[in-house]
Amino acid sequence: MLVGIVSGGFVGVNNLLGNRVYVMTEEQASNRLVQDYASGTLSGLTLRSDSGSLLKGDRTLTCVDSSTGCIVGCVDFVWRKGGSRGRLPNHVHCKNMLVNEGYRRRGIGRELMEGVRAFAEETYKGTDNAVECLTLEVDDDNEGAIRLYRKVGFGEPESIGSMGAKGKYGTVVFGRSFMVRDIT
Repeated sequence: MLVGIVSGGFVGVNNLLGNRVYVMTEEQASNRLVQDYASGTLSGLTLRSDSGSLLKGDRTLTCVDSSTGCIVGCVDFVWRKGGSRGRLPNHVHCKNMLVNEGYRRRGIGRELMEGVRAFAEETYKGTDNAVECLTLEVDDDNEGAIRLYRKVGFGEPESIGSMGAKGKYGTVVFGRSFMVRDIT
């Protein structure tokens, strides 16, 4: 119990001082371990998609070095049904993207994002589950990622660190922003 109180106090004080602390859920932390594993491998340039139900669970697109078979980048995403009260229409939400540090600035991130767009557009086009946009969250201080997302067609980042964000997106996370790319 003492550990929880100390941890909570640490997070609260840091937020008051303007140092945003993002605390992951257990599911997010587990997913992050998978992403970090992919980052720790060396090589990769062929996009591959996982298999499974089109509407259930996360999907992952990876970038693999065709000469070694090692993963050098990946993005996981999920189809989300449109909400009521003016919230987003049916969309694909990109949850995490990671490219091995040794392979950055080679177009892998762009290819991964275009792969997600193509998958969303081709898979759901002409169905009741048609996707109108892609969405993602990004840390406000991750300037490189924001530049990449802007280059591939996402709009300006919109802060989700205010109570107004809860009405629009259903979440409030300090130090993060929401980005949207139309695909219709």
